[in-house]
Amino acid sequence: MDLDTLVEQAKELRATYQTKANEIRRDRDLTPEAQRRQLKQLHEAHAEAMAALRRQADAAIQAARQRLRRAAFGADPGQVDSYRGAIQIAERAADQNELQRTLRRAEDTGDEVLAKAAALIAAERGYRAVLDAYLTTRPQMAQAVGELADFEERVGDPGWRFALRSNFAAAPRPVELDQPAPVVEMRPA
Repeated sequence: MDLDTLVEQAKELRATYQTKANEIRRDRDLTPEAQRRQLKQLHEAHAEAMAALRRQADAAIQAARQRLRRAAFGADPGQVDSYRGAIQIAERAADQNELQRTLRRAEDTGDEVLAKAAALIAAERGYRAVLDAYLTTRPQMAQAVGELADFEERVGDPGWRFALRSNFAAAPRPVELDQPAPVVEMRPA
């Protein structure tokens, strides 16, 4: 399920919770203790449902990240083993200059698998010059890498993360649950 759908579900869940809580508060057939009990049950169910939506949102973010990473740097079917080996070669580069030489050799020899592995390592290490050199002649790959970068920037933004957490936060605990139970006066018979 996508994130926007989950956010909408969370908003609906919060609105439903508020409506039901207000109905319980207005129900004059309930004693104060019965109201507290029902509000407590409602809030606990609401908090569980919001936590489940939050877990689904986390899973949706991870799934989107994985999909974008595969689109940008995933191995082509049938080349998984050679790509894995190429990644190991590219990882041996001690710095950006070495990785740039690895990319240049791969491109000079037509080794697309090693070139892609060098681009992956460049992206992971933040070697923008190497990544740009790879992407210059690969517009489809540049688009996929751009989408991944945009996604990572978005989910890494503190304001966006705060807004996301806020969307999936349970409603505050009803104040009635923090008030002492009314004292019932006992009169001698």
